[in-house]
Amino acid sequence: MLVVVMPSPVYFTGAQAFAAVLGTTPRMVAASLTAYLMSSMIDVEIYAAWKERVGRYLIKMAVTFLSLPLIYATKYVHDGPDSP
Repeated sequence: MLVVVMPSPVYFTGAQAFAAVLGTTPRMVAASLTAYLMSSMIDVEIYAAWKERVGRYLIKMAVTFLSLPLIYATKYVHDGPDSP
């Protein structure tokens, strides 16, 4: 990193601590990107296996699960809160 390599001013006494803290930044960024890519790949593989196993049933179930609150909300707005 350029900030760690550049010379510090004479009045600054924490150059070694500054280098110790910021010196590991590239390694942390590389590790977090690697972890993100690995977890994305694993997630895709698990989703593909799950979708193959469950099949179209999951899609039907998701549509039903998402549409039921909309149906009841529409009925509530149209008929009012006191209707059966």
